[in-house]
Amino acid sequence: MRFRTLEVDNFIIISHGSIDLANQGLVRISGENLDASPFDSNGSGKSSLIEALVWVLWGKTSQGLTADSVVNSKVGRDCRVALDIEDEDSGDLYQVVRYRKHRKYRNEVQLHCNGKDVSGSTNAVTQALIEDLMGVDYRTFLNSVVFSHAGSVKRFTEMTDLEQKEVFERILSLDWVTNLHSQMVDERKRIRSSLSTQHANLKQIQQSILDESDNLNTYVEEEVKFDASKQERIDELTEKRKLLRRERKSSREKIVNNQEYIDASTRKVSDVKSKLTSLEQKYLAGKERLSGRLKDVEVALGISDQSLKRISTKERQINTDDVGTECPVCRQDVTQEHIDRLLADLIKERESLETDQTKNLVRADEIKLKLEEYRKKYQRKVDKLTETLNDYREELRELQDTQRMNRTIQHRIEGIDSQLRDVDLELKRAKERENVFSDLAADSEATLRKLRSELVVTRARIALNNQRLESCEFWVEGFSTKGIRSLLLDGVVGSLNSHAEFYSDLLTGGAIDIGFSTQKQLKSGEFRDSFTITTSNVSGATEYAANSKGERRRIDLCVALSIADLLASRSSKRFNIIALDEVFDNLDESGKEAVMALLNYLSTVRESVFVITHLESLKSQFPNEIRVVRSQGVAEVRSN
Repeated sequence: MRFRTLEVDNFIIISHGSIDLANQGLVRISGENLDASPFDSNGSGKSSLIEALVWVLWGKTSQGLTADSVVNSKVGRDCRVALDIEDEDSGDLYQVVRYRKHRKYRNEVQLHCNGKDVSGSTNAVTQALIEDLMGVDYRTFLNSVVFSHAGSVKRFTEMTDLEQKEVFERILSLDWVTNLHSQMVDERKRIRSSLSTQHANLKQIQQSILDESDNLNTYVEEEVKFDASKQERIDELTEKRKLLRRERKSSREKIVNNQEYIDASTRKVSDVKSKLTSLEQKYLAGKERLSGRLKDVEVALGISDQSLKRISTKERQINTDDVGTECPVCRQDVTQEHIDRLLADLIKERESLETDQTKNLVRADEIKLKLEEYRKKYQRKVDKLTETLNDYREELRELQDTQRMNRTIQHRIEGIDSQLRDVDLELKRAKERENVFSDLAADSEATLRKLRSELVVTRARIALNNQRLESCEFWVEGFSTKGIRSLLLDGVVGSLNSHAEFYSDLLTGGAIDIGFSTQKQLKSGEFRDSFTITTSNVSGATEYAANSKGERRRIDLCVALSIADLLASRSSKRFNIIALDEVFDNLDESGKEAVMALLNYLSTVRESVFVITHLESLKSQFPNEIRVVRSQGVAEVRSN
């Protein structure tokens, strides 16, 4: 990763400045504070230049300054730092720009690639993109690219075992191991949680099976009781229907029998009435016939009486005195002979009439006698039939009770029919009445089958998860600091020791032996996995803390440079610069010479080596210089 240029505006004390970072060789960064004594560089802002590089990438300085604390206090706004970067692997040109209290861009963080804004949706997303582009984290950057004697970030020698391992894991791009370890830990946690849940489910399923079995037994018992009660009710209603039908049949038979008796009696009365009517008709016909004959005789008698009266009249009219007179009828003369003959004819006619009259009287008497006998005979038959009819009518009157009984029976039959309809309906409902306990029992059996299936599946899942947990435990251990990462760190220890020896020879003349180790020997003599930096000084100091400040300074520098070399050789991202702040502090003259020898060497393996120092005595040994001049509360960057 090649840093090309850095632009700074209103950052801490620097009002404006721009420096080239690529191919600068060995560069001294000095300061001049015109607001203080003429030759005092303290407070000039020279360290702010390197802090701007840290801040633009990480959003905080090595001193831990963040937010508005980095804004130039005199200007109070429009803080902006921009860093141009070249990715040597891809050839892409990036620019990181960070703003604070900017009038236009406020507090934005921007990332551009080949002139195109590729910033994320938020500053946090953009920051993640920048860190991914750098390939190292904030702490590793400050322990390999920027070397400062004071800051919020621990020096590598001050870090814990875990922190040191994290730095190396970042340098060696062991994030995948860390990620896998985290994934395995998460997976183990998930499996344990799943097992806990599954064991709880197993217990719950087992209890549910017991509960459901009790439910099933209850449902089966209730099902049997229900069926027995249902059948008992059906039998009861069937028997009741049978009795009602039998009663209805018996009642109908009674009605039929009674009605037949009534109908027979009614027919008898009707027959008698018919006979009376027929008899009356015959009597009247015979009477009419005899009456007609009697009438004819009486008519004949009437005619005879009239004829006899006429003859008597004629006889009285005949007078012998009339002899010799003219007959008024024939106009002849009336003679005695004529009168005698006339009288004889009248007598003869009278006798004939009287004879006929006598016969007719006898005949009339005979007819009258016949009429009387016919009447009496008719009356006898009528009386007999009337007597029979009266007997039958009396019988019919007696049958009225039977008719009333039939009506009562019919009403009862109607009631029975209504009862039968009710019984049939109730019987139908009884037969159709579903045994809810059958469904409940079936559902319970289905639930039990499902629960037993779930029990088998849950046990299988528990067994499978136990296997997975065993495998996961293996990989948690494998991807832990005691596993693959420890092996990989073991692999770079030799290289680190070689570089540390090289830099120690340059800085201490081999007086201090610096060694990296992945194991630490306990007082018991046992070894434990622990990343350790050992130091051995010919002056007798056997621990880092036992060395002087200057010696610790050189040890820290050796460690930092060794880490930087490891970063350059092993990381996917290497940096073209290194910056060292007041690296000559606490060093004697021989120490300063050793550091200058080291710096000259570094300038041969790095494009740019920036050294912040206030020592004017070393100025001639730096081919290039950047001056930070403070005046009236703000500083400007000037290159020689």
